[in-house]
Amino acid sequence: MKVLVLSNMYPKGDSYFGSFVKDQVIDLQRSGIEVIKAVKTSENRVSYFSFFLRSIYYLLFKDYELVHAHYGFHSALPAVIFKRTPLVVTYHRGDALEEPLRSPIYHWLQWLTIKRADYIIAVSQEIKDVLVSQLGADESKVSVISCGVDTEVFKPYKETEIEKKRVRKELGLPEHKPIILFPGPLSYRKGIDIIYQCASLLPDVTFLLIGTTNHEPRTTIIVF
Repeated sequence: MKVLVLSNMYPKGDSYFGSFVKDQVIDLQRSGIEVIKAVKTSENRVSYFSFFLRSIYYLLFKDYELVHAHYGFHSALPAVIFKRTPLVVTYHRGDALEEPLRSPIYHWLQWLTIKRADYIIAVSQEIKDVLVSQLGADESKVSVISCGVDTEVFKPYKETEIEKKRVRKELGLPEHKPIILFPGPLSYRKGIDIIYQCASLLPDVTFLLIGTTNHEPRTTIIVF
């Protein structure tokens, strides 16, 4: 089977921009599915122009059996217009919960994408509920499939207690307290408020936050 993946977020080099899409592509390839990619690897909005042109070219002239677009109309719009095969669209969060509220045009484009899609994947139940109740999605055509975790990458640190103590001391972390790590944007949309609520209930646990904020693009480290 050949799948054409359209995504306005895809990492290049050491970037983590849309790394979850790349991980899914790799897993599809491992399962024997041939993947063709038309992706946007830059966060610059101007790069949408070349991304859409490449998407249209692939849609019209490449050989594939299914199109899988990520992040609503931002990636799926070329396939919505030049639809030749079944279209699956994955909604990740902002495309469902925030984008439709920006303007009537954004709302209409997401509604159109949903109507043209043959099937929809929502990465959470909340997203599915919004797609159905506010954007007219057919509930029978929406599945909730959360983003997976590669347990070969994210797993307990299997070093000796001496090594763990050395690392904690080197990083200035308490020697005996359990540590909860949060890597990612330090924003409300990522649930940072819930983390602080949990911390207030767990005084014997150290919380380590590593990420960026809306006001500071450089990586910030917070320990409390």
